Amino acid sequence: GVVGVISAAGLLLSATSVQAALSPAVDGMVYDDVLDLCWLQDASASGTLIWDQAVAWADNLVFGGHDDWRLAQMSNTSPTPSITVCDGNNEVACRTSGNELGYMFWHNLPGPFPKTGNLGPFTNIPTTAIWSGTEQITIFAWGLIPGNGSQGNTVKAAPLNGWAVRP
Repeated sequence: GVVGVISAAGLLLSATSVQAALSPAVDGMVYDDVLDLCWLQDASASGTLIWDQAVAWADNLVFGGHDDWRLAQMSNTSPTPSITVCDGNNEVACRTSGNELGYMFWHNLPGPFPKTGNLGPFTNIPTTAIWSGTEQITIFAWGLIPGNGSQGNTVKAAPLNGWAVRP
């Protein structure tokens, strides 16, 4: 009776909102069922590299028997890359914009900022900015600062960590 109606109403309400679910870490990898990506558990596995080196590191990474790794993206790449800056207010825009790093920090990781160190199933989230695989222009690429969630362009010659993902 009433319990069945309440349960059905709750099911309908929960089906209309997306709730990210990160799998527990398995063999150093964490699956995000909303973005349909597998993330390296160790967010600093690349070490600090300039952007070109970070891109090459991810492209050449063989981990967990997979060789299709890349740096997490922050935008679509059509014709002039631009980012939808993610925040906690618009999950749909963040999810559909291609801003994988922004989505990770604003919608997947628990707690307030700074989102650094060991958090959720992840380890070694750096205090410095993290490279994305999205180039802005010749000397800049997009990055994210885990300390406050800021997203923007960074000079490619800066030594930062890259966070690898795979489909």
